[in-house]
Amino acid sequence: MTFLSAMIGGTIGVSLQFYSNAVRKLPALRQPWLHVGFGLTGMYLGHKYPEEKERMRKVVNVQRARRGLPELSAGQSGLPYPEWPAEKSS
Repeated sequence: MTFLSAMIGGTIGVSLQFYSNAVRKLPALRQPWLHVGFGLTGMYLGHKYPEEKERMRKVVNVQRARRGLPELSAGQSGLPYPEWPAEKSS
């Protein structure tokens, strides 16, 4: 997962620089070192994202345990499903 998230982060970083140049109506590759820098920064942040997400989930689970709530698994969003009123059958 970290390789994929690093590639996605790098793509977002390079795209951000392309977008910045397009908004300012500059040539797409005006300062190529910024594309490299934004790409590497995006790759680093994308690589660290799953670790940070897991760390935050552990912190939330500690807080939920203090309040007596059930633990969140890695796939749960933590949002409860709405309670739909029971339909009356006639």
